[in-house]
Parts: sequence; C-alpha cells; structure tokens
Amino acid sequence: LGPGDEIALSLRGQENNEFRAVVNRNGQVSIPRLSPITAIGRSFGSFRQEVQSAVKRSMVGTEVFVSVDRVRQISVQVSGEVNYPGQRLVTGLSSVLDAILLSGGVKKTGSLRNIHVRRGNSDYVIDLYSALTDRASGSNIRLADGDRVIVPVLGRTIAVTGLVRRPGIFEMGPGQSTI
Repeated sequence: LGPGDEIALSLRGQENNEFRAVVNRNGQVSIPRLSPITAIGRSFGSFRQEVQSAVKRSMVGTEVFVSVDRVRQISVQVSGEVNYPGQRLVTGLSSVLDAILLSGGVKKTGSLRNIHVRRGNSDYVIDLYSALTDRASGSNIRLADGDRVIVPVLGRTIAVTGLVRRPGIFEMGPGQSTI
C-alpha cells in the first residue's frame, strides 16, 4: 500500500456503517473511532489484519470487511529500445514488464537481460528471460512513482538450432560464453 490508495471498510454487527479512506501522505489511514493505522509499505493482508484487530478491540460485536477500492496512479518514464518511449501512467501495483508492454514492447534491437530501473540514487537490473522461460520472475520489481525504466541495446547473442526444445536466437547473460 502507498499514498493515494483508497480503502473501503464495511462494518457489520453492533455497528453498521461504510467508510472510504485514502492512505495519506504520511502513509496512514484514518478510520473514525480508531487511531490512525500505518499502511505505507505494507502488504494489504497485513494492513487488513491490523484493522480487524483494532475494530475487535474498539467496537464490541462488530466485524469489519476491508478491501482496496482504488489503486493509486504513478508516473514512470520508459526509454531506450522500446517501440513507444515516453511517460506512462500505471497503477501502484504495476511491474517493469507492465510498463514495457504499455510502451509497445521491446524492439528487436533491445535487451531483455539488462533492463535498468532507476529509482532516486539506486539502479536495479532486471532480467526478463525468467518471465519468458517459465522460471520465477523474482527480479521483476514493483514500480514506484518517478522510476525510470531504461531498455538498452541488445548484448551478445547466440543462435541455437537443431533438435532442441527452444531453437532461436538468445541474448547471453553477463559472464556467459559460447564455449
């Protein structure tokens, strides 16, 4: 969760009411009759459990149902070897792959192994081969407002032909050789 996400709360039991609350700039959600609850940087499941515990303590005989009503919009810059570079509006749940797909995908001249995400002073390198080859894509991080996604030029390649499962032209990873 992050600033701008809208949370819907439905109270049922001793008290029946419905609320909408937005995660504020401080990363907190204010719910009537409860202390503000920190939401920023937490998973929705963790936040929901804390809200349910707070309602259970403060409102006897009342059950709360919590859901995300609207996800915040963030702005990211996609540049380099993509078909339509530029500024993209995506949700706060979007990944690097989502932003690249909104930019028309990677050109044939673009790298899938060396995609950079610049966030402030940090630089993260993403290898999208894992998403394409059915392996876990743990390196595909969630985007944050102001991130820059840079797709560089294709690196060294190797052609695989013959009686193999996946014939094709593949980009070599860092430190890989043809030998």
